[in-house]
Amino acid sequence: MWRSLYVNPLWRIMHPLAGMDAGVTLREYYAHAGAARYTSVLVEDAGSRLLVTPEDVLRYLYENRMLDGVDPAAVASRLVAASPGTRVIDVIELMLGRWIRRLPMGGRILTDRLLADCYLFHARSLQILSRDPDSLLEAPVDSLQGCLVDPPRFSEGEDVYSVAEKVLGSNARAAVTADLSRIVTPFDLAVRPFVPRDP
Repeated sequence: MWRSLYVNPLWRIMHPLAGMDAGVTLREYYAHAGAARYTSVLVEDAGSRLLVTPEDVLRYLYENRMLDGVDPAAVASRLVAASPGTRVIDVIELMLGRWIRRLPMGGRILTDRLLADCYLFHARSLQILSRDPDSLLEAPVDSLQGCLVDPPRFSEGEDVYSVAEKVLGSNARAAVTADLSRIVTPFDLAVRPFVPRDP
């Protein structure tokens, strides 16, 4: 399975990105994000192609003090969590099935980026891939160091700029409530409150 994975050309894996002109306003971006459910867009500007993600939008709104009125507790999502001993294959299926990029596990967080770094690019993983590739999928997530990170905590009523700073400064790119019941991400802070809702 792993050998066939690594020889796949990228055109088989890629999916189309929504494209926008650099002159498009944030208002139009939000309208597009609400209608098409795309939150990352490819922007063309004078021959350059740039990717704009919810994290980029959050950083802009944070740096320009444009988050007034956003309540982090109100936009936070309920946690979908798993045990740190969960097999990698089960975690992948859960994250893909629920369209989540951050998965709390035992008070820590696994992100899709950390999962790829730990299980596809880690030196130990590469050795295992050459000997017994399927064993990586059966391994518990916490079997490799550095895959799980400690998310910052935020409390109800905390200032949105304080929460945004925590999210942007964390390897998890998220913050969780003290009781670990809810999570807030760049999407929650920078996209969800501004996307037009159907009447």
